[in-house]
Amino acid sequence: MTQSELAKGKDIVLCCICQSPAREIVESLEGFKVGQFFDLYECQACRTTFCYPLEVDSEIYKEIYLRGETMPGYNRYHAYFRTVKNEASPLKFLAKQEVCYWFIDSYLRKHVDKQRAKLLEIGSGLGYLTYSLDKAGYNVQGVELSSVAVEEATKQFGNLYRCEDALMLADDGERFDVILLTEVIEHLIQPATFVRQLGKFLNPGGCILVTTPNKDYATNKLSPWAKELPPVHLWWFTKDAFNVIAEAADLSVSFYSFRDWHKLNFPRKLLKPAKLAKLIPNMKMDGTPNNPKRKSLKPKKFTKRLKSLILYALYRNSVDIDDGVMIGAVFKR
Repeated sequence: MTQSELAKGKDIVLCCICQSPAREIVESLEGFKVGQFFDLYECQACRTTFCYPLEVDSEIYKEIYLRGETMPGYNRYHAYFRTVKNEASPLKFLAKQEVCYWFIDSYLRKHVDKQRAKLLEIGSGLGYLTYSLDKAGYNVQGVELSSVAVEEATKQFGNLYRCEDALMLADDGERFDVILLTEVIEHLIQPATFVRQLGKFLNPGGCILVTTPNKDYATNKLSPWAKELPPVHLWWFTKDAFNVIAEAADLSVSFYSFRDWHKLNFPRKLLKPAKLAKLIPNMKMDGTPNNPKRKSLKPKKFTKRLKSLILYALYRNSVDIDDGVMIGAVFKR
């Protein structure tokens, strides 16, 4: 039982990251699946938002992998799964699609010796990022809890994956130079404990690269929850929270600048008034997608990138474009 659960009966909810009081900001928000309801709390110290109760519904994840081809919020992952094997440079392809993959690619190219480094992707899902890193010449393996996802990834990309709890790797004495958590930490009940445990897997000078949606970038208190409602996403983090997590784990943490990404992917929504997103459950009671839609990947046209470059030149000094919709955090021993 978490501290939040213990405190709920006393009308006081504590943040599990920094143990500070949290205030309720939304009551009875309908979750990822129709008929599920959660309260949302915001920590008064680290400003992270989390849901109550903090719990994981394993059946939802099973349905996501079985039906994710048309599941809102997850159909794009299946599109990458279908597409990357057709790309000559799959890692570069992914880096052009989303800022989280751009961060991984950019950091590794600048700071990691691919001839020597041993990489681990935790929560490898359908396996396309692990595959792309392998094709780029990195020594990498993926670890995933879902047997359905591992089976599909292995069938598509080869023997790069293990169906296992990542924390069990400590029993095997394995150590890594880089551990990747790409949009995983927001799904964990105890993220601070998880990062602390991962720190024990690092070789000297090793790092943990974490990406997660950036709460501080959001234009209103509900917009970060628009695609992955609880209990799929349990947290929306701030950099303040990551500083607390790093200190508790005896790690340092730094944050990657997204300025170079924004040159060709300018965040136009920063120039528009904030709108409150309408939050709709992703899944029906029987596990089928709500408003199913298959995702297709279209190459970003030159004209769109040119417009982004022009907007970047015009507004680069008036908005914060070092920051981004994602946090790119580098934890080091």
